Amino acid sequence: TSRAPCDAASLAGADAVALFNPGVGHPALADGWTPTLDAIRDAGVPVLATALSDADQQRDLDALAARYGPADFVVPPEDNPFASRDAWPDPEDSSCVVRANARACVFGRL
Repeated sequence: TSRAPCDAASLAGADAVALFNPGVGHPALADGWTPTLDAIRDAGVPVLATALSDADQQRDLDALAARYGPADFVVPPEDNPFASRDAWPDPEDSSCVVRANARACVFGRL
């Protein structure tokens, strides 16, 4: 399904934003994130971001750094103790196992 992108008006008054396994750096998903990420940047709020694996997180971090510059980490990338316990092979790389919210970090802002 398709969802309307988030805009600045929908973030008015937000204290923070959470992106759970967003795939902002995934080639098939990246373009769709642009309006929402720009709105989050403009809101200037902290962002909790999780990822399915180390590789997924690095791909997202690289994409964000390319677009917005160096990361302003409040909490650096790390294993998430609250990650799902269910694991499955990455559909794009069967040598990698993924778990929902396996990794997490917090940006002071994008």
